[in-house]
Amino acid sequence: MNLLKKILIFSLFSLFLVPSLAKAQENNVVSTNSTTFKARVVEILAVEEKTREDGSKYKQQNLKLIGLEGDYKDKEVIYNGISDIQVDSINLYQINDRVFIDKFIDETGVETFYVVDFVRTSYIYILLIIFIVIVLLIGRFKGLKALISLILSFIIIIKFIHRKY
Repeated sequence: MNLLKKILIFSLFSLFLVPSLAKAQENNVVSTNSTTFKARVVEILAVEEKTREDGSKYKQQNLKLIGLEGDYKDKEVIYNGISDIQVDSINLYQINDRVFIDKFIDETGVETFYVVDFVRTSYIYILLIIFIVIVLLIGRFKGLKALISLILSFIIIIKFIHRKY
């Protein structure tokens, strides 16, 4: 099967699969009353060291953050991470770390903010550049054609999604 046929099959498959996934994710966000946005740590309000039942120690933090996008751009947000809940994997954040924040609204309308994880967008771009270089080194002109076909396929998919929704 030549490259053009593979790209055509992939594109057709993506046209049917991606809109369904996008709609499912959109419905999920609406039904849980949650919002995710990026923020930057501006102050560490408190740090507590706690001990698990097995004797291992972990730290929890309360943080002051500034929103970087959306409705929370340049707005102050407080994350109360110190609690009695034991979490297996806890990140410790420093001032100027960029993080993802989930905002939840409960039945009474109270907003609660959770730090999800670090923003790692720059690492994804580095991996993308490495991928492109490897494809070009191994595939040369055919690799270039494959990358162009891949980019065109994604452009078609994105335009299709925006037109449909």
